[in-house]
Amino acid sequence: PIKVLYLHGFEESEASPKPQALIKDHRFMTFVPELGVHLKKQRSPIKFAARNPWLLGSLLIGSVVGTWLASAHLATVPSALIGLMVGGSLVYMLKAHIIAGAIGGSYDASYQVAAEALKQFEPDVVCGFSWGGALVVELVERGMWDGPTVLLAPAHSKLADLRGVGKVSAFPKLPLNAVVVHSSADQLIPIDYSRELCRAQPEAKKVRLIEISKDPHKMWSIASDGTLARLVFEAGMAKSQSNTIIHDCDD
Repeated sequence: PIKVLYLHGFEESEASPKPQALIKDHRFMTFVPELGVHLKKQRSPIKFAARNPWLLGSLLIGSVVGTWLASAHLATVPSALIGLMVGGSLVYMLKAHIIAGAIGGSYDASYQVAAEALKQFEPDVVCGFSWGGALVVELVERGMWDGPTVLLAPAHSKLADLRGVGKVSAFPKLPLNAVVVHSSADQLIPIDYSRELCRAQPEAKKVRLIEISKDPHKMWSIASDGTLARLVFEAGMAKSQSNTIIHDCDD
C-alpha cells in the first residue's frame, strides 16, 4: 500500500471525514499524528494553559496590573472587578502580540510532531489540510520533504500573518507535481492564498491548483466523492513510477 502521512487541521482529528476516507481505503497505509491543536481535547484549563503559557501569562499580568491600579485609586468593594476590566482592556490592546505568541507556540509544537512523524513513518505521500497544510509547506521549505504532496486549503499565509512573520515563509518552491485543492467558497482561508502560492511556482514544477465551489473551508465533499483518495493515489503512483528502472527489451 501507499504510505500516506496526513497532517490534520486545527479542528480535525484522525476521526474526521478526510483522514477517514484515506484510512478506510485499502490502497493506503495512513498515519495521522495528533498535532495537539484540537480544542475539544483541550477543554481542561490546565492543559490549555500548558499549551498556551504566553496567552495565560498575559491575561494574568493584565488582570494583576488592572486590579492594582483600581485598588490604588478606588478603595471600594468592586475595585477587583474594575481591575479585571482594566486588565482585560490591556490584554485587548496587546492582542496582536498575544495571538502571535499563542499561535506561534502551538505551531512550533505541531511542527516538531510533524517532523518526527515524517522521519519515523517515511511516507510516500504527504497530505495536509489547513493548519496541517501550513506544516507541510514548512517541511518543504526547511528541506525536510520534497516528495509527492497534496495540500488542502493550506493556511501558510494566514498563519504567517497571525504569527507576525509576514510573507517571509509564504511562497516556498513546492515539490514537483504538487497538488493544491481549495474551495472558492472558503471564508476562513481565502482561496487567493493558494492562487498566489501556485502562481509563485516555476512552470517546470507543474504544480496544479484544483478549485472547487460551494464547499466551506473543511471541504468534506472531497472525502465523500472520492476526489481526495484519487489525488493521493495518483501522487503515490507517480512516485512509484519515478522509482522504476526501465530496461531496454534488447538488453
